[in-house]
Amino acid sequence: MKNRFLFAFMLIFAMIGSVFAQERTISGTVTSADDGMELPGVSVVIQGTQVGTITNASGYYSFSVPASTTHLEFSFVGMKKQVVSIAGLNTLDVVLEVYSEALDEVVVTALGISREKKALGYAVTEIGAGEI
Repeated sequence: MKNRFLFAFMLIFAMIGSVFAQERTISGTVTSADDGMELPGVSVVIQGTQVGTITNASGYYSFSVPASTTHLEFSFVGMKKQVVSIAGLNTLDVVLEVYSEALDEVVVTALGISREKKALGYAVTEIGAGEI
């Protein structure tokens, strides 16, 4: 009798665990709207979390997400961040648009230390936008 009770308890516990552990795999490719080329190294994360992956050299990604996931964020340097709904999808191909923002001034110092130009005790070279 005790063994049957223990077996029933374990069976119920296993079924409850499988209900809460529902996951699905989502995959796809990320390309550029500018030239249609695949983008390697794009960050793909579940919106509002730090759980995610990055695209490979061919712009392909694939990872498991909880069944309750509704949106993914795609971000890449020089591209607009995009939030996409994944409701009912297992394959999602995304096209990112180019985004450029002008910088006023960048000071690059030794060892990656950023400081005001006036506070530096060594020579500074300025490169203007026209020279680039």
